[in-house]
Amino acid sequence: TVGPIPKSLDEIEKLLHTEDYIRVHKSFLVRRRSVRQLDRKTREIILRGGFRVPISRRLYDRTLDYFCKNDSDAYQNDKIADKKHHY
Repeated sequence: TVGPIPKSLDEIEKLLHTEDYIRVHKSFLVRRRSVRQLDRKTREIILRGGFRVPISRRLYDRTLDYFCKNDSDAYQNDKIADKKHHY
């Protein structure tokens, strides 16, 4: 779901399980299970509904590590492999 939230993202980030959510931009928190693709060319995450979320330069390396830490470099525009959830 995308829409206004009555608390700051910093507050919400502290409440969420860090295994399930990651801050990818100062304006965006992303739920791992909602990610369909990570596009390295555009530095965006593509969610299941097609919504594209920008990844900030500052958080880009951390985001790559979070989603692709055990995968090879062949994932540039492939679906994100998730060891816990099979889609």
